[in-house]
Amino acid sequence: KGLMGVSSDVFAIGGYHKIPLMLMTALAAILALFVVGTTPVTQISIGAALGCLFVGQLHIALNDLLIEAKYSEKIQENPSINSDMVSFVWGGMMSMSFIAVGTVGIVISTLGARWVFAICCIPIFLGSIPVASNMMGDKQVSERECCHVDTSLLRKQGWDYTYLAILMTVLSLILA
Repeated sequence: KGLMGVSSDVFAIGGYHKIPLMLMTALAAILALFVVGTTPVTQISIGAALGCLFVGQLHIALNDLLIEAKYSEKIQENPSINSDMVSFVWGGMMSMSFIAVGTVGIVISTLGARWVFAICCIPIFLGSIPVASNMMGDKQVSERECCHVDTSLLRKQGWDYTYLAILMTVLSLILA
């Protein structure tokens, strides 16, 4: 997650820092989970299925990180909304978790366990609509900064964070 956060802060794609990454992982997750949910077991290898599930988890991790960063920015801009914002975010997550837990058994018993993955494509798509509409207020950077490394941010925060993020990623991959 450290490298994802640093990457989104430093690189801008199409003039935006968060939106392109969120939409790319959403599209990849929709395709990956649809493949897992609809491809017959005999036609998908374990490696391909694991790769698809990894893409789905990458989408969850990246969006969680970037949305947390965005609502933290909003709280810093307006500290009076702190408790309301956190309650709204956690209330939404818990509500959706209750819906998921309440419906997953019905889906598994009627359609089979693999269809759970295909059905997950629906909320991913629906969650992408506000992102694509820039409802979270991702500010567009100038064309000169687009798709280029913003080294001023790295200089300001220091390379130590970047090295730490790379080290943590490498160690996590070694442990996995």
